[in-house]
This record gives sequence, C-alpha cells and structure tokens, in this order.
Amino acid sequence: FADDLATARAASFPALMLSKTESAAQLARVAEVLPPEGYLVALIESARGLANLNEIARAPRVQRLAFGTLDYALDLGMPHTERGLLMPACQIAVASRAAGIASPIAGVTTAIDDEAQLLADFQFARECGYGAKLCIHPKQLGPIIRALTPTQQEIDWARRVMAALQSGQSAVQVDGKMVDRPVMLAAEDILRRAPG
Repeated sequence: FADDLATARAASFPALMLSKTESAAQLARVAEVLPPEGYLVALIESARGLANLNEIARAPRVQRLAFGTLDYALDLGMPHTERGLLMPACQIAVASRAAGIASPIAGVTTAIDDEAQLLADFQFARECGYGAKLCIHPKQLGPIIRALTPTQQEIDWARRVMAALQSGQSAVQVDGKMVDRPVMLAAEDILRRAPG
C-alpha cells in the first residue's frame, strides 16, 4: 500500500479510487498523495464500509461513491441478486445525496458479451439513484453511454414541459400530468444531458 501511495504521489494522478473503503481514515491517507485539485472515489464493498457509509461519503476530497456489488455479496455470504443488493444500493445513493456529492457509480457486470444483462444491471442501478457504471471491457462503454443519453422522446417531453412553464399560466400540465418544481428540474436535467 505504501508503494502504491508513493507511485500515485509521483504520478500526480488527478483522481484515485480506493477499493474496499471502510473508513474516512483510510481515505485521509490516500488524499495526502493527491494534487490540490485531486479527488477520491470510495468503493464500498463490505458490511463495514456500508456501516460507515455516511462518514465515508462526507470525507474530504470524496467526489463520489461506487458500489462493489460482487465483493459486497461475497462479504455477506449472499447471492449476487437485485433483491439482496437493493437495500445497500439505495443506502449508498441516499448517503451520496445527503453528503452533497455526485450520484454513485454502479458495480460491474461480469457478462462481457451480454449487452441485455449490462443494460438491465444499469437500469436497476438508475432506479436506485446511480448516475454512472463501472465497466470492465471497452465494449461495455457504448451501451452505457447510450443509456445515459436522453432519448428523443425524453428530449421532446422536456421541451414541452419547459414551453408549458413559459406560458405564464399559474398551473400547467403536460401530457395530462401536473408540472411542478420536481418535474421542471427533471426536464432541465434531460435537456442538460441531451446531445448537441
């Protein structure tokens, strides 16, 4: 570990991911080798890491958390299933939001040639509040980037929402549904992520 830290300091990496993060003290040691603008990603992979989640999420220089689902399931001696991962996945997302850091990064999908499984895993993570995904092979990047890019249907809806809000009416609806502040913010987020 000391050799790794020395290498990271010499290379002046702008960011580091700490695997099996279980405490803010561990992160503090790693943060010492970062350049001034550098940041950390804390990978939660154990029961102890989950138990110290809020402390980890609020640690200095932590930009976001990631969920190492495979090692987490192994640590708890449980199957690697959505049912078993739902509670910790949501806890990680809530801790990230409460700490004011970026949405978490979902764990890997080991099925390199199964795009349907990759996208199903990412959809599960998105439903828990995740905004990114760890990939273990370059062929997984394209599908994940496309999954993060708003569809034309979503963009069209967001434009209708924003147009309705500019109508000057005190209460508006789009597609038969009420538009309030959370809907407006969701539309703005879609337009911010839209290509071009």
